[in-house]
Amino acid sequence: MKKLQILVPQYKETDEKLQNLLDSIELQQGVNFDDFEVLIMNDGTDIYLSQDFLNYYTYNIQYYKNKHLGISGTRNSLMKKATAEYIMFCDSDDMFISSLALYTIFQEMQQHPFDLLIAPFMEETKAYTLDNKGNRVIIDKFIYIEKGVKDKDGVDSTFIHGKVYNRNFLEKNNIQWRTELKCNEDSHFNSLCINLAQKVLYVPKPYYLYKWNEGSVTKPENVQNYRITTYQYFFWSEDFIIQDLIDRGLSDRARKYIAILIYDGYYFFHYIENTDQERYDYLKSIYAGLYKKYVDTFNSIPIDELNKTIDQIKLKYTYRQAPKTIDLDFSTWIEKEILPCIQ
Repeated sequence: MKKLQILVPQYKETDEKLQNLLDSIELQQGVNFDDFEVLIMNDGTDIYLSQDFLNYYTYNIQYYKNKHLGISGTRNSLMKKATAEYIMFCDSDDMFISSLALYTIFQEMQQHPFDLLIAPFMEETKAYTLDNKGNRVIIDKFIYIEKGVKDKDGVDSTFIHGKVYNRNFLEKNNIQWRTELKCNEDSHFNSLCINLAQKVLYVPKPYYLYKWNEGSVTKPENVQNYRITTYQYFFWSEDFIIQDLIDRGLSDRARKYIAILIYDGYYFFHYIENTDQERYDYLKSIYAGLYKKYVDTFNSIPIDELNKTIDQIKLKYTYRQAPKTIDLDFSTWIEKEILPCIQ
């Protein structure tokens, strides 16, 4: 049995696009290449990787062709193919930035067996400035920032980058990717893992690079409509997390996500510019339905627990954009804007 399998969905990425990732694996030191392999799955496109390209590498690569299932469905299919003790997911356009990445992972596997390993990662992004309305304006210059660092609020659950999962832990707890989610699928998957894992290990040194991709869904041309779309999936992702935790007998842990869902929505609707009234109203109706669904539990959350969540959300929004004055307090906003939307 392999110790580790690296699972890589491939959609329209070419040999050239995957080269950075596969080259960075070829450069790994301090590990036996027989102890790991890479599983790549084509997600139902006619852009295939060439066998000559894959044969260039000295470690084993298994390449599968599958029907189109989307990123989450393809990751589920790769998990079914996996047989190793541990697995990790890599995006096809990312790479390892340390030649000791796998050595670090293997050392932790051997010395401190875990359900979930979390490490910070580096993100390649573009610098930005703020316009006179407080909105981001992209500058055509790459910068590199460290993300996912453990802090007083805990470990990162948003991204898969650099995380390693015990495969038996995932199977035992029936943790899978939600195919309904086109965005925020990482957050749902990782939140379940963090809440169900008996042993979560944190490695403080980044070894993974999340590269800039102009064609990515997270690099939209129309930022405002993008935000409405992603928050639609954010609401659904939080709903799935809450229901999954409740169904697994973890209602106390679900409270945190109810507080995040309701208060994050409050700040979101005040920060977003309404450029598409129909989509904006549709999103507000989704939020109103979820508020109605969880309001009783929300009202029972202890105030100190609620205030901690509010502080985290405020920090997130003031980091992303210039601070704004919110005219309506939360209770008044719910009464005037949300309750009329509830059928």
